[in-house]
Amino acid sequence: MDEIVRPRALVTGGSAGIGLEIAKLLAANGHDLIITGRSTRVQAAAQELRGLGAGVVAVQSDLSRPEGVQQVIDAVHAAGPLDVMVLNAASRSAVPSSISR
Repeated sequence: MDEIVRPRALVTGGSAGIGLEIAKLLAANGHDLIITGRSTRVQAAAQELRGLGAGVVAVQSDLSRPEGVQQVIDAVHAAGPLDVMVLNAASRSAVPSSISR
């Protein structure tokens, strides 16, 4: 019996917001996923996506740093070829948490 091969997608910033919503759509449409995020929240997102039937590799990494990029490259090499890449940019607030006048 032949093994069913599911398409695989990489979603950067896939642990929250728009990236997570895109990952949910891909999972619902039969994709396995590699998702990235800077915080431990990426693990919770992976669990949620597994609940939709996707195989998920979660990579906690900061893509603004070379070692973070290498972590994602290593995960892709380990998982196999990608069919889809969603390079979703995460954002940080540019406003300081406290402003003095």
